[in-house]
Amino acid sequence: MKIYNSTMWAIFARGRHIHISNNYVEGCVMRNENCKSTNGWEQCLATNAISAYGPIMSENVTFENNEVYHSWGEGMDLILCSNCIARGNYFHDIFPIMFYSDNGRNLLIENNIFRQSNGSLKGCGSVSYHAISFGNEKWPKDPVATVNMTVKNNFIWGTYNGVSYFGGSDIAHYSDINVIFNTFWKLKGCALQFLEEPVLKGNTNNCVFKNNFVYSPNDYFSAAVNENYTKFWNVSANVYYGVNRIQLKDTWNGTDGKAHSIRFNLTESGPLEFFGGGAYGNCSNESYWNVDVQTYCFIPNNKSVLYHMGVDAGYKEMEGKIEKDYFGCARNRVRPSIGYSEGDFICISKSATLGSTIILLFSVIIGII
Repeated sequence: MKIYNSTMWAIFARGRHIHISNNYVEGCVMRNENCKSTNGWEQCLATNAISAYGPIMSENVTFENNEVYHSWGEGMDLILCSNCIARGNYFHDIFPIMFYSDNGRNLLIENNIFRQSNGSLKGCGSVSYHAISFGNEKWPKDPVATVNMTVKNNFIWGTYNGVSYFGGSDIAHYSDINVIFNTFWKLKGCALQFLEEPVLKGNTNNCVFKNNFVYSPNDYFSAAVNENYTKFWNVSANVYYGVNRIQLKDTWNGTDGKAHSIRFNLTESGPLEFFGGGAYGNCSNESYWNVDVQTYCFIPNNKSVLYHMGVDAGYKEMEGKIEKDYFGCARNRVRPSIGYSEGDFICISKSATLGSTIILLFSVIIGII
């Protein structure tokens, strides 16, 4: 369905085993247009607990193939949600965070597009617009820590930070964070920003930042974690282009004892030279779901500046696995597809509009327990 100009939420869900898909939302949380609200704001697509006094969290809620455009509240907020999924959605021009999770856990955020043109959202001063953020706010009676979050195969374009964290509750901490196979394109801040130190100490472990492409032409860090917590991060096999500073150094001590991240200055290549028909592949032939691959798995074409640099796979291994989609973008026949960078980056802007022809001028409330 199509939803236009909702005053507050467009779609709100609480309960278990809910699937929300193929909706188009334009003009959301309009009561906060130009940041005029004096008492906060809602989210465009959102969940909440079945009962906040436990809490009894919503579970197994999936948002898939939805498009949210021009929202004056978070594009999606998975509040008190466990085992929930955001997959294949398109978020663009949203204030202030495109995807947010407040007191959520066990989440999968994959195959989404987050794009900020900054052309239509004005009137909010110096507010920074972020793509994905995890928070431990203190308002719930029993707050929930940020644990077991996977951010995989997303395209993040033109936002400030890509993936970030903050916590304010008494138990606020994060653990088992996986940020893998994402393309961060022309960010104004960090691809990964976990500079805030958790309130609850001694519970952070098993975090991964690997196999990401980071184009971040700014004077700030391109990837940064609180210096007391870098030892809990497995970092390797990233490509950094046009970055000035990287606080987050490679830490991987894999079987070959080497790290595999590559760094290019802006003067070394044009941005499109990294792609142009290249493809992602798993160079070590391990399972796609195993983040501990031995080598970087971006396979460029033979004209790319990345060819034979940190890549351990030949073209014969990809024969018959590359095809063009309807929009002329190269895609990998191996499923699941790994990375929007398989084709020219600009092709994703041609995505077809989602949804049917039903027009609603009010919010849709879904409640299933």
